[in-house]
Amino acid sequence: MASEPLRFYHRYRRAIETEAIYGEAWLRWAYETPTGRFATWLVARRPLFSRYFGWRMSWRASGRHVFPFIVDYNLDADEFAKSAFEYRTFNEFFTRALKPTARPIAEPENARLAVFPADGRHLGFANVDDAPGFYVK
Repeated sequence: MASEPLRFYHRYRRAIETEAIYGEAWLRWAYETPTGRFATWLVARRPLFSRYFGWRMSWRASGRHVFPFIVDYNLDADEFAKSAFEYRTFNEFFTRALKPTARPIAEPENARLAVFPADGRHLGFANVDDAPGFYVK
């Protein structure tokens, strides 16, 4: 059975959109099939696997993944502190600095402002007291 795509409401475009998920085919296999769940338990959940993958993303060859990632996930390269072509490794890109004007941290005159300085989608509630529950990572 194929899983449903991850959809979200894009508040600026006022439309339902489908989320692009990095490594989606692998993630769906790993978490939605018995074989994948076993392999995840056996290998991927181990610290050695995480260290190995992190080490691989520090290789110069990993830099070839940077530009396709920017394109595939529609990142705004104008926010980056340096050119997208200057990142030598994927880890260097992943921990990139942004221009100071890219994402303002605070507006002292706006007490209702919530800051999310990281890339990603965020779940919001008009009133958290009315929410039956939510995940915190």
